[in-house]
Amino acid sequence: MTSPNTPPWPEALPAVGSALVTTFQEAGLRCILVGAAARRYLQGEPIARHKRLDFITDADPALNKKLAQAVAIELGGRLEDGRQRLLIVVEEPSTDGPATTLRCQLTPMGGARPFGRQALPPETIEGLGEPLARELVSREITLHAVAVDERGDAIDPFGGMSDLADQRLTTVLPVSAMGFDSPRWILRMARHVAYYGFEVTPEITTAARDSVVTLLDLPPEVWREEIQRALLHRHPNRALQFMESCGMLSLLLPEVQALVGFDESSDVHHKDLWEHTRLVVQKSRPDPVQRWAALFHDIGKCATREIDGDNRVHFLRHEDLGALLFEGIAARLRFPAPLAEEVYFLIRNHSRVNLYTEEWSDSAVRRLIREVGPRLESLLAFSRADITSRRESRVELVRRMMDHLEARIEELKRIDAREPALPKGIGHLIMEQFELPPSPTVGLLRQRLEEAVESGAVPRNLTPRDYVRVLARMLEEERASKTT
Repeated sequence: MTSPNTPPWPEALPAVGSALVTTFQEAGLRCILVGAAARRYLQGEPIARHKRLDFITDADPALNKKLAQAVAIELGGRLEDGRQRLLIVVEEPSTDGPATTLRCQLTPMGGARPFGRQALPPETIEGLGEPLARELVSREITLHAVAVDERGDAIDPFGGMSDLADQRLTTVLPVSAMGFDSPRWILRMARHVAYYGFEVTPEITTAARDSVVTLLDLPPEVWREEIQRALLHRHPNRALQFMESCGMLSLLLPEVQALVGFDESSDVHHKDLWEHTRLVVQKSRPDPVQRWAALFHDIGKCATREIDGDNRVHFLRHEDLGALLFEGIAARLRFPAPLAEEVYFLIRNHSRVNLYTEEWSDSAVRRLIREVGPRLESLLAFSRADITSRRESRVELVRRMMDHLEARIEELKRIDAREPALPKGIGHLIMEQFELPPSPTVGLLRQRLEEAVESGAVPRNLTPRDYVRVLARMLEEERASKTT
């Protein structure tokens, strides 16, 4: 499977991986590469600079630790001892930049996710041995059950590389034979879809749909944790589609499920809110606040749809209702309070920036800066993700408005950060000096003086009364020049 140009094993590995494989071989033990690095090696891709390596070994925990410690010391790294895994961390120097941190994880066979107590099919054990077979089956999907042995040969008993080429997610054994110990496997499937962006087999979808109600046996914080992991991967839009197709969405997030097909319930055409939501999630920045807000930002529209006399669709105050509904979701899924507050804010305010036009006054922009405060950057980022119109002219217009708004915000911040040209109280002294009532004339005189200071014609840091005397002299000189 590997390319003819692939270096021999184990030299193809980063130094820490090569040292591990050699050390275990010399001890008569197996050290088998699994995970993303194994798949890439079998695809003929270079992995010598791979930053994360995962190995499974057949050593007992004590010997596993002893050999790993020896490799860590040899390479000047450190060993971190987890409950069931060891992690070797090595800093590899670089001639063209900062050092690269390499992490090498070792797990004893069966030490991470034991595959229940059920017997494995004999054909699964044959040629692998029961410990390795049980370890690979515990990895659930064929793509994760691919490995490279201590000689550099492929271990792919379930066709994972073929599924990788076909962009398909399949369980290592038929779903009926997997014997999943926890309904959490359904949530993990959503996470796999989000990571790879591949379709699951119909068998997986059917099995998930048949047992989706068992998710109610899990604590709600587990739902939140697993859904968030899926949202933060590269293909959350596809994970959401899987959640909907297997019934997970209607069970755990009925407020989002209500968006599915909602556009078809009206005689007047409007945007497909489910498609729009998935697009916004996909486009949004991959952090928890942005992705959760994207998922929930339009849930208030289902109860606020109105059609006016011109057959135009409106969703008046859907932001307020959506934020209110989210409070219930946050309580149900036990969101941490700081995360819930940030998501609530984006849902309630997500339409505010989209109302911007170039006609906004500076005071209106300043009011936005003041009222949104430190969340302004997050709100602007979300508003950009919320642009999903199929009309390119509309998309371009909104993007241009966003660019214009951001430029104005930066300019106003820059202006407001400068030290004032004039001290406070100048206006009152101008009225006193020239015997003027409060009026636009006072403002114009103050502006003239301020411009003279900013241009350098009048020095800074004078006393307020000295500034007023300078202004009086400027006006006197101007009158004198007009009479000559």
